[in-house]
Amino acid sequence: MSILRSGSATHVGQVRQVNEDAIVESISLYAVADGMGGAAAGEVASSIAIEALQAAYATMAPSLSSVRRAVEAANAAVYEAATAEPTYRGMGTTLTVVAPVTSDDGHERVVVANVGDSRCYLFAEGGLRQLTHDHSVAAEKVRSGELSEAQAAAHPQRHMLTRVMGVDEVVAVDLFELPVRSGDRLLICSDGLSNELTSGQVANILATIAEPRAAAQALVEAANAHGGRDNVTVVVVDVVVGDDEEQDRDLNAFAPISSNDRSTNDDDLTGAVPVVAPPTPEPTDDHKATSGVHGTPIASGSYAVLHQTGVIEPVVRKRSRLVTLRVLLFFALLGGIAYGGYAFITWFAASQYFVANHDGVLVIYQGQPGGTLWIAPKLVATSKVTTAEILRARLDAVAVGVREPNRAAAWNYIHGLHQEWTLTQATTTTTSTTTTTTPSSFAGVARLGSGR
Repeated sequence: MSILRSGSATHVGQVRQVNEDAIVESISLYAVADGMGGAAAGEVASSIAIEALQAAYATMAPSLSSVRRAVEAANAAVYEAATAEPTYRGMGTTLTVVAPVTSDDGHERVVVANVGDSRCYLFAEGGLRQLTHDHSVAAEKVRSGELSEAQAAAHPQRHMLTRVMGVDEVVAVDLFELPVRSGDRLLICSDGLSNELTSGQVANILATIAEPRAAAQALVEAANAHGGRDNVTVVVVDVVVGDDEEQDRDLNAFAPISSNDRSTNDDDLTGAVPVVAPPTPEPTDDHKATSGVHGTPIASGSYAVLHQTGVIEPVVRKRSRLVTLRVLLFFALLGGIAYGGYAFITWFAASQYFVANHDGVLVIYQGQPGGTLWIAPKLVATSKVTTAEILRARLDAVAVGVREPNRAAAWNYIHGLHQEWTLTQATTTTTSTTTTTTPSSFAGVARLGSGR
C-alpha cells in the first residue's frame, strides 16, 4: 500500500481582494478548485465543488470511475446552485483531483482528473512534467499546431477556458491512472502559480525543499514575489512508499520533461497528454449554432460563448428545475450521514497520538501526520531528542509516524528510543574493556523491539 505525505498553502495574492480558490487535502483525496465569475461568486463555486466532491467520493470505493463520478457530482452541485440562485448565475470553477487507488492488476496508482486550467505536475527523476491538459483556447491552439508555446504565453485568449465546472449540466473530465514510486512528488496548483513562475522555477523549488508543506509555502511566496496577480493555491503530495516493483512506467508517455537545472530554458512551457481523455459531448441544438471550433471558451469574470467571428455573447441558460420533496429528503439523509461521519472522524483523529520527525526533532502529534481527511494533526509536544540521538533503524518508522494510545505512551516511546541509543553508545565506547550489562538495563527499551 502506498504511503503519502502532503502539505498545502494558499494566498489571496497581491491584487485580488477575495480568495476564490478552495482545497481538499486528506489521506484519500487531494484537490484544488479555482472559482471564477467575479460578482457571480467564484468563491462559492469552488467551495461547493470541493464539498460535493468530498461528500460523493466518501461513499465510494477508490477507483478511476469513482473519481469520475465524484467530479460529475461536483459539477452537478455547482450547476444546480448557479441555476437556483440568480446572484450565482454565471459562476464556475476549475477542478484538479489526485486520488490514490489500487488498480485492477494490483498495482498502486494515483488517479488524476481535471477540468479547466488548474494543473497537476509530476516531479520525478530530476524533472518536472505537466500531467494535465489546460482546457483553454490558447492551449488547444498549441495542441492543434496553430500556435507555438511562446505565442500562447502572450495570446489574448490564454485565460479563456473551453471547459469549466458548473456551466453545463454535463462536463467532460480528463482522467488517467499514473503508476507511483517511492520518491515521486505530485504538485496540484491553481493558475495563480503557473502564470507567475516558469516550470524551471517550480522544479527548482520542488528539488530543493524536502518537506511538502514548506515546499508548498515556498511556491506560494515565490508566486507572490513575481507579481501575485491572482489567488495562488498549492498542494504537494510526496510518495513515501510506492509501487517500486512496477518496472514498465514510461514517464515520457505522459508529458514532456522540464528539468530543474537552471542551465535549461526557464521559459519552457510543458504540455500534457492524459492517457484517458473522454471525448467532448456532442453540442446540443441550443449550442450548435453558437459554439466555436474549440468548444465554449469561458473568460474569468464574465462567462461567454466565443464565436468563430470573435463576437462575445452571453451564455443562454436553461430554466431552473423545481426542487422536489424527494430531493429534499435525499439531501436531509445525506446531511445526517455526513454529520455522523464528520463527528466520528473528528473523534477518531483526536484520539490518536503519533511520534514523528519534525525538522530533525522528535515531536508528538495529536492526529495522524499528514492529516486524516480534512483534519490536520495538532503538534502537542516537542521533545529535546533529535534524530541523531536515536538508532538509525528507527528513522523510517518515525518518518511516517509511530502511533501510541495516549500522550504518556508517546513520551515513553521517545524516552525508550533515546535510552536505546544511549545504551548502544555506551556499549560501543567500552568494547575495548570487559563490561557486564544486566538484563534490567534494557528493560526500558524492551517494548521497542516488539510489535514495531
